[in-house]
Amino acid sequence: MASKTAGRGRQKGTGTVFKKGNRFYFQTKTDGVRKTELLHNDDGTPCTTEAQATAAAARINKSKRDLDAIQDHKAAVEAIAKDRKLIASLTTTPADIWETFINSPTRPHDSSEARQRDQKRVIDRLVDWCGRQTPQITTMDEVTAEALAKFLNETYGGLSGRSYCEAITIMRHVFKHTSKALGLDSNPAESLEGRALKTKSRKEFTPSQVQAILQGFDGGFFFDAEVVRMTTGRNHERVVKRLEYRPEYPEQFRLLILLMMFTGCRCGDACGMTWEAVNFATNTITFKPHKTAESSGVVVSLPLHPMLRGGLLEAREWKRDGYILPDVAMRYENNPTGIYGTIKKIVKCATGLEVTAKDGEGRGAAQYGAHSFRHSFVSFCASAGVPLAIVQQIVGHKNPSVTEHYFNASKEAKQAAIEALPDIGAEVPQQPKDITADALRMKAHDLLDKLPIDAIREIINLYMAQKTE
Repeated sequence: MASKTAGRGRQKGTGTVFKKGNRFYFQTKTDGVRKTELLHNDDGTPCTTEAQATAAAARINKSKRDLDAIQDHKAAVEAIAKDRKLIASLTTTPADIWETFINSPTRPHDSSEARQRDQKRVIDRLVDWCGRQTPQITTMDEVTAEALAKFLNETYGGLSGRSYCEAITIMRHVFKHTSKALGLDSNPAESLEGRALKTKSRKEFTPSQVQAILQGFDGGFFFDAEVVRMTTGRNHERVVKRLEYRPEYPEQFRLLILLMMFTGCRCGDACGMTWEAVNFATNTITFKPHKTAESSGVVVSLPLHPMLRGGLLEAREWKRDGYILPDVAMRYENNPTGIYGTIKKIVKCATGLEVTAKDGEGRGAAQYGAHSFRHSFVSFCASAGVPLAIVQQIVGHKNPSVTEHYFNASKEAKQAAIEALPDIGAEVPQQPKDITADALRMKAHDLLDKLPIDAIREIINLYMAQKTE
């Protein structure tokens, strides 16, 4: 009787070849699991001899060795990549984030300068926060989702939900284009959650409140504060003292308020306004609101209110760098929050209004501030019966229902809207007594704009007659 192992051949560690019936098979065992397959020749026919079976088994083993080599190489590459990533995360610091982002080949390059400033401001605050931790966060492997959540709560926790969520959006975007270069496994800001809050809309001022604010620049801004005073015998007592708040660059802040009050523009647009926007000859101011510059491209052009015109004429004394408010513009670029804070202090001292909500709705939300002047502009126009469509055009809102024809024909309506605004009870600043040649020419342009056409013809005829004499 033939042996049970007859017809079988074996190569140690490479599986077993055996014959069953008139066919040859190859059996292997991997991780305790047996696998059996029919052996074939190169042309696909079943092997019928032991030599054919041995050759087929050898081909299978070679393929397996090649595959193992590839997998070993892949594992080695992955290990090296992991080590390199670990090294990168241990050698890069939070201070490298911004430069890495700016140099990232995947970063969109169509962002506005203002948007880049907002992004850099958030990253700068993050870097500063990392340096103030105990112990300090010095390498990127420590910039985790948990660390970013703590940074948000400590830095933006007292601000509005909008500011909080905007910071998250910026960090997600920045880390999306820097995580790999910084050696991070994933975007640490991806899992951060926004904060849903009730927010309060800014409240508008009354004409008398605006008047009190403007008069404060002449009479001063005062507030009551509780201070500790030394008494006899080294004792202390708390007393309420009347103190004065003196804003930096008061003349420029007064004009900033006039710009917002009589054009309805946002604070950022007013701070960055240049003299190119002002045309004294046509008595107009023209600007493109930053918020809608990329989406709708709306350009706002409207007549100068007498109070705003007077303020702009005075402002030519400090004219430099192209900005109407040069020092305020610089402060806004470096620290816009400081500008908003100064305006809140001015408002509170001049009117006694509580600038921040205290009823729990919209944690830390501002009730009165720079944006209140924009609301006041809209409110005053509405009270004067100015049509809503006209107001929307003046404040720069995109309104698809308003046709281009209506827009071009609305100059008179805009003039009526500006004339409907109150004078706020303040004296209109007069032109300087020592008038310059340029100012004299501008005044002549202004007078010509108001003269009837017949009077203009008569002046020209008189001039030409004198010239020919």
